[in-house]
Amino acid sequence: TSELWEAIYVERLELAAIDYPDSLEVYIDEGFRPGGSDAQTLHFVADKRYPVSAINEHSEDVLPKLVQRDGNYVSDFFPGPQQGIMNLHELILDPGDLKDEQHVKLFLFGWVFPTDASLNFNMGQSAKHTAIPPSLEVVNAEGEWEMINGFIGFPKGKNKMMVVDLTGAFKSDDYRIRIRTNMQVYWDEAFFG
Repeated sequence: TSELWEAIYVERLELAAIDYPDSLEVYIDEGFRPGGSDAQTLHFVADKRYPVSAINEHSEDVLPKLVQRDGNYVSDFFPGPQQGIMNLHELILDPGDLKDEQHVKLFLFGWVFPTDASLNFNMGQSAKHTAIPPSLEVVNAEGEWEMINGFIGFPKGKNKMMVVDLTGAFKSDDYRIRIRTNMQVYWDEAFFG
């Protein structure tokens, strides 16, 4: 389903059966981002690695809200000037030690409460209120946050899985990541694979 309040036209549907061992979980990327997401690529996860810690911009522990898909969302932000825009908020995830991992992906499950077309038009006419899409930062060698991706995307509606490739993204032995946005995005589960 799509909850972005747009008409959806379907020209062709195709059903694909995927046979895989029950020791794996399979996901597709349902993130909205420039250039689109590759929904045809299957992401197999043998071992979900939940963060060892997860905090918000106030250093409050939000890990219990992210270790299972249960509808208990990270939602500790405050309404902004218009629908879909909140105060700037952060999610800092610590995956633990990743030095022996060659390929790392972040899986984020959640949903977005979007702005609408008239609000988007309004924001395009004025710099006063604007949406700041989710960005990804890592800790560099100087111990400071450094942006490595200014737009990791957001869920394409309600209850969607996003996949963010972190391979080669880390700049130090501190593997924490920070996601920052003012969009009304609700995360329900986060893990590394």
